[in-house]
Amino acid sequence: PDEFNYRLYAYNNGWQENPSSVTMGNAYFFIYDPDKYPDNPNLSFDFGTGVSTPTDPPYGVNVSSGQWKFFGSPYNFNVSLDNVYTEDGTNVRDAGSIYTWSGSWSSVSTLQPWSGYIYKSGGATKLNIDGRGGSFGKMAKVLVDPDNVAMDAAEWTVNIIAATGNARDELNAVGVRHMAKDGYDRLDEFEPPAVPGDVVLRIDNRDREESPDLYAIDIRKPNEQGHYWDLQVFTPTNGNRTYITFDGLGYIPQEYDVFLINKTTQQAKNLEWESSYHFANTGSDRYLRQNLRLVIGTKDFVNENNAGVNLYPDAFTLSQNYPNPFNPQTSIMISLEEDAQVDLVIYNLLGEQITRLAINENRPAGYYTFIWNGTNDVGRKVSTGVYFYHAMIKNSQGRVVLNKTKKMIFLK
Repeated sequence: PDEFNYRLYAYNNGWQENPSSVTMGNAYFFIYDPDKYPDNPNLSFDFGTGVSTPTDPPYGVNVSSGQWKFFGSPYNFNVSLDNVYTEDGTNVRDAGSIYTWSGSWSSVSTLQPWSGYIYKSGGATKLNIDGRGGSFGKMAKVLVDPDNVAMDAAEWTVNIIAATGNARDELNAVGVRHMAKDGYDRLDEFEPPAVPGDVVLRIDNRDREESPDLYAIDIRKPNEQGHYWDLQVFTPTNGNRTYITFDGLGYIPQEYDVFLINKTTQQAKNLEWESSYHFANTGSDRYLRQNLRLVIGTKDFVNENNAGVNLYPDAFTLSQNYPNPFNPQTSIMISLEEDAQVDLVIYNLLGEQITRLAINENRPAGYYTFIWNGTNDVGRKVSTGVYFYHAMIKNSQGRVVLNKTKKMIFLK
């Protein structure tokens, strides 16, 4: 291996860079710089004379329960997942989680030649890849496909996407279905291993009694009170912002409140007003970690599971920005005791307006975070120095309920 031109990664309960050997049937990550190979930018390989793998009996892949297995298909033709099953004949999709990599982890319907896959199950010890096809091979036992079962008014799912720069993690979802269990079942998916440099959002179920693990998808049974999910986000401190969007909130019963709680910063956001959340990727470490909680349910349920954060403010406040001093961006939090109109302006030491983060915006009661990236109204970076941010908040009757200014320092 040449660390300046290419690197090879294996996985065995953790990443192993440049393994001393490769094993037939396993899958690997290969990273290379195409600029170093101008005559062969797609970088083809020559493995010499190959060996044909018989299709009868099916090719077996040994797996360890509860651990990720990186593997590939031995055949030079596509194999549908309908013909991939565990030792008891259960379809691979019903007995665990399977992904492939294409810039980010994605779902799988077919095993293709020369492609790599990862698989994890709570109980299986062997996968059978049946290359004989549906007419001659064994078809896996398939349970009822939930995608073919219509949801009623008490059922809903919310897709969650985390993104920063060109990195995205979009295979995440929570929700409730009648056919689900509160523990692990075929509606759930395990969280795949984190790839260095990528953004990661995962559901932390490691504290629960049944099937404790990290999940990408967690669907539970409906109940009258509600549910909450503890989330973790890992994002590179690249000076950008991380955006988390929630798709499907409109299907949640109207009598439920929906809050995203940042347990790291002790802040909360009412997602019924805006179905996204963002924060600045700042910090001294290579990665920034944010512990979040998505809580959906009645007001009493939400208050009982608020992670120690007051979700319904009892005052109008303007908090000190964080971090301070800052570079390249900082966060400013405002709390609204009731529905109000918000105006938030940045000034320099001369009292000149630099930019406006909120222009007479009407917002419902709750907590709100504004991010300033150290630029003026035309997008130019400001100089190092002291700046002020001023909040003017008016209630629904037009009366000023907060008129406050705070100081912050921008460093280059």
